[in-house]
Amino acid sequence: FVARRYRPADPMRLATIRILYPNMIAEAGPCGLWPHDIGPSLDGADFQNREYWNFGCANQRNLAAMVENPADLVQPRGDTPAYAARRSTMLEKYRKGEEPSGKYATDKDGKISDLTK
Repeated sequence: FVARRYRPADPMRLATIRILYPNMIAEAGPCGLWPHDIGPSLDGADFQNREYWNFGCANQRNLAAMVENPADLVQPRGDTPAYAARRSTMLEKYRKGEEPSGKYATDKDGKISDLTK
């Protein structure tokens, strides 16, 4: 917690409360840095089994651009509570040996359209 003092523009008025909070952003470094050729070369650098420069850089930049809340990349969000009424209904049907899913029409009962009659 950091408290900073400030003076309002008009000394006859009360100062408003300013609340500052950290803003997290997701960003990746610049892509396109290729200090060595990734193909065969005379210096033998291509014979080493290692990742080449900027491996996955485009994926990292795209993920940083698409993420809604950058804090999700650091720690996942908490679970939402389960819908207890639906859960108890499904468990009761399961205990009775009934089909827990909804009732669907069979192939005999289902039809696409009445236009061909």
